[in-house]
Amino acid sequence: MFDQIFSQAVIDADVDGSSVDIGQDLRVAYYCLNVGGVTGVGTLDVSIEESADGSTWKPLTSFTQTVDGNTHQVLPVKSNLRYRRAVIAFEDTGDTEAPEYVACAYADLHIYRAPASRH
Repeated sequence: MFDQIFSQAVIDADVDGSSVDIGQDLRVAYYCLNVGGVTGVGTLDVSIEESADGSTWKPLTSFTQTVDGNTHQVLPVKSNLRYRRAVIAFEDTGDTEAPEYVACAYADLHIYRAPASRH
């Protein structure tokens, strides 16, 4: 069973994801980031925050900065709090004055939690 934390077809700006009530992790869980294609040149910094009440947030973990599309990252993390959300910092680093400039956008960004196996 997977818990969807964030899913968006196109990322071309900063995003604070919605609060997701998935309960505390009873053991280490795997937080997964999937990024589809990318156009242009940019960076994507993705982190997961946790909260006891869904309104006051603190950092839980961060994925390695993404520049390329078609990437997958997995982080083993344990949270003792009830809520999670994704925080995404996007930056278009292309030369906007260059004639070959293409606006940066990341496609098909998905973040989910996969509970650890009981074995």
